[in-house]
Amino acid sequence: MACLRAPAMSLSIRPLRRDDVEGCLRVIASLPRFFAVSDSAQAEDEAERSGDDLLSGTGRSNKGDAEPEKVGAHRPKAYVSQASASPRSAHRVTGSHPVQQRRGRHGMPDDEDEPAPGGRSIAQAARDLGTQGGLVAIGPGGDVLAFLTWKRHGDKAAEITWMAVHAALRHRGVGTTLLTRLERLLATQGFQNISAITSAFSHTYEPTRQFWRGRGYAPVLELEDLWETDVALVLTKTLTP
Repeated sequence: MACLRAPAMSLSIRPLRRDDVEGCLRVIASLPRFFAVSDSAQAEDEAERSGDDLLSGTGRSNKGDAEPEKVGAHRPKAYVSQASASPRSAHRVTGSHPVQQRRGRHGMPDDEDEPAPGGRSIAQAARDLGTQGGLVAIGPGGDVLAFLTWKRHGDKAAEITWMAVHAALRHRGVGTTLLTRLERLLATQGFQNISAITSAFSHTYEPTRQFWRGRGYAPVLELEDLWETDVALVLTKTLTP
């Protein structure tokens, strides 16, 4: 188990577990303007159901940095293929894979007044946390302070589906640490490509786009049909063992 040193705090990184769902939802709730937050009772109900539905595997045990597939990743049930989508970019997709039709995006804008493109609810987060693999950053008191989730696309590609850092810890390298750990775990399992999706044009999402580019993710495709109110930008990175 690796530790991230931040000012006056030590964070440990480990796989997402059954009892982390509520803590992850608190992280999202620290950034309330970025999501269409559902009714609290509904969110709690979703979290409880997700906890009941979580699948067994390394992510639900205490084996530390075990195989990421056993954290709880599953093949998506429905996709919108890149051929059927409406790309506005001429970039070729490297390590291409289907992009699931869903609502959501990666990263947080610095302008809190900007709505999240394809914004999801806390209830949706609870469902995703119950069916996807992931990593969490745990504080000294045992609280979840950051997390990311991912899912498989085919045999060799993965997509980061959620990534959130508590508002009090943003811009301290916590997200980078989680991302680097996930990339290493996936590479050791034979994954060759990892992707993320964010807003293609929103000016307040430029820091988010810079975050991904700065960590080796290249913009390869723009999708008009993935979200109702924004154009999605797909960024990918090649993983090496």
